[in-house]
Amino acid sequence: QKNIKIIKKLNFGKASIMAAVPVEFIDVNSFADIEEISEEMRKKNQKLICSSKYTKLAQDFFIKKNIKNFSINVSHGATEVECKNNISSLIVDVVQSGKILRSNSLKTLTDSKIMDTSACLFANKNALKNKNVLKALNLLVK
Repeated sequence: QKNIKIIKKLNFGKASIMAAVPVEFIDVNSFADIEEISEEMRKKNQKLICSSKYTKLAQDFFIKKNIKNFSINVSHGATEVECKNNISSLIVDVVQSGKILRSNSLKTLTDSKIMDTSACLFANKNALKNKNVLKALNLLVK
């Protein structure tokens, strides 16, 4: 992050990074419910497993929500099928309309929004010293 600069926030690709669980988890609607499940699993020497591409964001969010007994599987794509394939109990992923979640029988939790996100133009700070890079950026930000 120290080496990256946001050049321009673009006005498209708006979405949120959120946690989602299978719709079959009828009584699971918030992270308080996830905390209970996590604690019950701890008593059985099991861990709550989450799949995500955003491992650090997910880990920090779980800790903030007082979830102590969890592990995060790194997902490299198609994260939303990992619950269906019994790889994880929940996911953390980008959600725009929710259509993909619904088509994979997943639902978000009431307090699961980690952050809002959108498309941005980034540049490496060292690259900004190059005149050709600056010329290209000037064309892109117009």
